[in-house]
Amino acid sequence: MPEGEEEDVLMDAYAAHVRRYIREYYIRRAQMCFDHESRVDQQAVRGTVVIGFTIQGSGEVTGAQIERNTTGRDALAACLQRQVEDWRLPRPPEGVDELPMQMPFSR
Repeated sequence: MPEGEEEDVLMDAYAAHVRRYIREYYIRRAQMCFDHESRVDQQAVRGTVVIGFTIQGSGEVTGAQIERNTTGRDALAACLQRQVEDWRLPRPPEGVDELPMQMPFSR
C-alpha cells in the first residue's frame, strides 16, 4: 500500500476510535445539555450543533468553538462547547502534533 494511502487508513481508524470513545465516555454529558435546555421552557430541542476542536498530541482538546447551530438555542451551544473543552481523548497516531476535528450533536 502506498505511504499516503497507509496514512489515510491510519487516520480513518483513529477518527473512528475517537468517535467510539466520545460515545462511550462523553455523550451522556452532552445529552445533559439537551435535557437541561428542554426543561428551561418545556419545549423539545431540535436541530444540530457542530463543535470544532483540535486534539493535541497529548490527547488534550483545545480551541473548542461553535461552528454551526441550527437549534436556535445559544445556551445549548455554549453548554456543548464547555463540555468539549473538558474532553481528553486518545492520543493521535505518532507523528501527529495536532488534529482538527468536528463533532455534531443532534436531537
